[in-house]
Amino acid sequence: MYLYSRSIWGIGRSSFKKGDNLPIGRPGEVVQAVMNTIAKANDRVLAMNWGISASVYQSLKNTRLRCVEGSEYFYFTAASQQDFWRTPYKITPESDRMGFRLDGARLEMSESKEMISEAVAMGTIQVPASGQPIILMADRQTTGGYPKIANVTTVDIPSLAQKIPGAEVYFQYATLEEAQQLYIQREYELQMIRAAIQLKWRKEKGQ
Repeated sequence: MYLYSRSIWGIGRSSFKKGDNLPIGRPGEVVQAVMNTIAKANDRVLAMNWGISASVYQSLKNTRLRCVEGSEYFYFTAASQQDFWRTPYKITPESDRMGFRLDGARLEMSESKEMISEAVAMGTIQVPASGQPIILMADRQTTGGYPKIANVTTVDIPSLAQKIPGAEVYFQYATLEEAQQLYIQREYELQMIRAAIQLKWRKEKGQ
């Protein structure tokens, strides 16, 4: 395994041929339990009689996206700042994996400024000359030259990614400390879910 990936690099040839074996390591305890359960099933489809509580997914339905102020937040007029937090924005059909284009209150800067391209992240909210914000998504470029009014918190990105064109979203203010605590809490919840699934499979294995 090289750089956490498995490939034919160590086999010594540039192509993979019939009969070659690609070692991928040994399955862990949980994976082996899953494989054993599948092997015992006499059907092409295997469905378990247990699952994760639906309450875990409730956050994906949120229409409010928590955001921290962007590096150019105070370049915008006071009216635009208020509109950003108080009015809804609709996701337009022009949205894609590079960015979600929004339609709503036009955001204006206090004065025209020459912007220098700098690093952007998933969730960065840029405002082009049209005044309609764009939320950068998974296939975004690594740098951007538009003013950044805010950044969607990491924990709310999954909720945003599930939204479809025509859906409305609101932006809710969050401090950097709040965003960090939300992220820590989400990671803790995911760890608890992983632990619960592993425990369930261990019990299945023991039956």
